[in-house]
Amino acid sequence: MRPGTETAAEALGVTEGTRHTLADAIVDALASTPDALARLRQLVEAPQPAPPAAYTVESLAATLRISSKSVRNAVARGELAAVKRAGRWIISGDAVVQWCRPDVRRRFLRDDARKCDKPLTEALARFDRQVSSIDVVQP
Repeated sequence: MRPGTETAAEALGVTEGTRHTLADAIVDALASTPDALARLRQLVEAPQPAPPAAYTVESLAATLRISSKSVRNAVARGELAAVKRAGRWIISGDAVVQWCRPDVRRRFLRDDARKCDKPLTEALARFDRQVSSIDVVQP
């Protein structure tokens, strides 16, 4: 701590040994005053603002304080359900809640994702079809 600066506790002369006693005294004082207790309950039980219904990659990254790349990677891996509209990923609030739960680890398959037994064979077959459909002009 810089010289000349002190915490509120130090200004009041509170030492390590008296911190718990001071906290107990504050709680007792609040509990003995009905108005203070009612206000404390209001503050503690105040409704939290509802999360947005949908996020973009950037807004979700800002909300969770992670990088946009982390969000895009989660979408690409299928861990975070999202749809692409007008070139932007749209992520529902429910998908975010499910993704953030530590006890749930699901992979979502996008509708266009196909399972194939032999991906390399199928990719080469598609390539052959594309190459064979090209007309070659002899000079």
